[in-house]
Amino acid sequence: MSDGLPVLALDRADWYRGLSGVASPHRAQRQLQGGLEATHPTGWRLGVLARSFAYVQATEDAVALAALIAQKVDPAVGVVAHVAAMSWGWNGTGLSLGSPWIPLMQTGQWRWRADAQWLRLRKARQNQLEGQIAYQGGAYDVHVNADRWGNQITGPFLSPSDPTGWGGSLSLALEGEPMPHWYLGIRAHDILSRLHWGSLARETSLINSQVTTRNPDGSLNYAALVNGQQSLEVWQKNMDVRWQLDVRRTIQGERGELGALTWRSTSWAGLDQHWLGWASPVGGRGVAWLVAVEPQRRVLSGGLHWRGLTLGLATDGKSTSHTQYRSWSLRWDVPL
Repeated sequence: MSDGLPVLALDRADWYRGLSGVASPHRAQRQLQGGLEATHPTGWRLGVLARSFAYVQATEDAVALAALIAQKVDPAVGVVAHVAAMSWGWNGTGLSLGSPWIPLMQTGQWRWRADAQWLRLRKARQNQLEGQIAYQGGAYDVHVNADRWGNQITGPFLSPSDPTGWGGSLSLALEGEPMPHWYLGIRAHDILSRLHWGSLARETSLINSQVTTRNPDGSLNYAALVNGQQSLEVWQKNMDVRWQLDVRRTIQGERGELGALTWRSTSWAGLDQHWLGWASPVGGRGVAWLVAVEPQRRVLSGGLHWRGLTLGLATDGKSTSHTQYRSWSLRWDVPL
């Protein structure tokens, strides 16, 4: 998911072809998660999982200049770009533990549950760039600070990073029926979290094209174009909390339930979504479906449930090189 960026093509050389819309700042994020979970008759859940996350945020000037560089085209003479960009990501594998639904009141109208995850991190990276780049015609004037973290950063005088890090998170969910035919659910994914790498390579640098200064006596001093250092430091970061609100209004007919109007709002890493949809009742063969639309992003989603199998797909209908939203989900519950 992104605001104006081709989220599935950012690692391609021609990513700039998928740029669309104006956003300040531009944001994009990817997440991939898979796992296997077993549920005890009491409702407790234990599983194994793998997670991967990547996020990028950049100002409009930074995106425009990066697109010109990718095309090997110079900007207009006299252009001054104030660039600021940040990206970070990680991946890991681990264990998950989930509690059963616990009633909040004796009436049973409201209940809550918690989910915890512990991860062994295999990869972590964080990049930040900030400064000013000016094009004067035939030459660039650069003054940019760069800060990079990553277990893949190496150097001739730099010891290797620790082979792995660790991460943990806690998610909470609350749901209930405030009145007949109404459902309300609130979820806070990764509301408490920590990512930690005990010894991770860091590289800080200053790129400054103003390498010469003149002394009062007329002589010149020459400075380095790039000044920086590499070190091993403790890296710690919190996951971005993903908030989710679900509202459902069941519609009754003369012969029973006709379906339900649904509303879902999510907020994650500065990217918001608001879905309006319709859910069918469960049919005689255990089949149910859901269709929803996100009007602001012009995205359509659909879901199908049959017995223990649940499929979901959401897309803006654009090609892989241009899409700003693409989501797949698959869940299979098997009784043992």
